[in-house]
Amino acid sequence: MMRELPRVLVIDDDPAVCRAIARMLDHYLVETCVDPFDALERLTTEDFAAVICDIGLPRLSGVELYERATFARPEMATRFVFLTGGNAAAQHFLERPDIRSVQKPFVRAELAAILAVVTGRT
Repeated sequence: MMRELPRVLVIDDDPAVCRAIARMLDHYLVETCVDPFDALERLTTEDFAAVICDIGLPRLSGVELYERATFARPEMATRFVFLTGGNAAAQHFLERPDIRSVQKPFVRAELAAILAVVTGRT
């Protein structure tokens, strides 16, 4: 019996970053979104095992997206992994013990390890 692959939503305003992450995660069903408002709509209406989200999104920051998504669906709070690139404005948020993040540039093994924890595939 085949196990269904966990769905992962990758949110980054750079389509090339989305594609690169999708190629790294061959043990997941990866979907991508470049618009944070589209991502918010999907997060409130669809189920994902994990969400990989750039912290520095335009128009709606990764922090704001997280806050809105988890207000609507609190169970999503433990499913977020943030991609950071030295965003000083979000530093306090990223230091919270309940927030997972990966510093850009990252390697596949680093991202895979944190996703295994988030999705329970350890």
